[in-house]
Amino acid sequence: MSRSIHAAQGESLPYNHHLHQFLTFLKHERGFADATIVNRERSLKPFLGWLVAEDVPLSTVSPVVITKYFTGIVAGRWKRTTVSFHVQSLRSFFRYASSRGWCAAGIAESIDAPRVYTYENVPQVVEEMIALARPGGVVASHEADWGAFPCDPPSPAWDRLVEVFVAYSRNNGIDLFVGRKTHQMFRAAGLTGIQVNPLIHVYPPGHNRRNILCDFLENVKERILAENLMAETEFHERFTELQRHLDDTDTLVISHLFIQVWGKRPRETSVLERSARV
Repeated sequence: MSRSIHAAQGESLPYNHHLHQFLTFLKHERGFADATIVNRERSLKPFLGWLVAEDVPLSTVSPVVITKYFTGIVAGRWKRTTVSFHVQSLRSFFRYASSRGWCAAGIAESIDAPRVYTYENVPQVVEEMIALARPGGVVASHEADWGAFPCDPPSPAWDRLVEVFVAYSRNNGIDLFVGRKTHQMFRAAGLTGIQVNPLIHVYPPGHNRRNILCDFLENVKERILAENLMAETEFHERFTELQRHLDDTDTLVISHLFIQVWGKRPRETSVLERSARV
């Protein structure tokens, strides 16, 4: 019978020296900030403790083992953003572990943020929205959609950094194109009289959202580098080039698409009430 995770974490883990070597690598080779390293340590210790509790050697870890950890231990207890961070930590650790021969090759690449444990049940959120509306009341949504997010003149730096940000989002279960899908969720939930209104904006010089792509990238820079989506040198060069392009007052920046969707809750019963009858 496996030991408890808390008991395993309370002891000196067999993998403490592996963890220490990895954190040292992040600090001295990758130049990660101390706060990021502390968060990586906090993220990895529960997983390593779970391996000990389950009597699973690090050398035998497989994608099935990792999926079992997320679906069995943390399912329902972590939000999507929390799970995404832990997925990133494991990817980073297993890339390093593979390079040191501690585990099989390809483990990091197999951690592909399966929707079973990283993608929130959006229809459930819609049902909760409906439950807050009175019968006959209106439920509305305003969601972004990255189907269009251009600048002109075109910029290779813009195109490359958007490509990397989309890849990062996809890897971590973040749907940048959920706006176009909301009307389907509303219909599936039983709302009637669905209406859709697309919005798009221009961000002129001085607008507080003109540099929003830079803001997004700065927020996830360390995670992009940790996932090896872009080398740090290239990130710095492209980011600097992008800032120069946005500083040019002749550059046109157009927002990504925003999709407003609304519909009415049926007067007779709510979605939750209908579900309760099944």
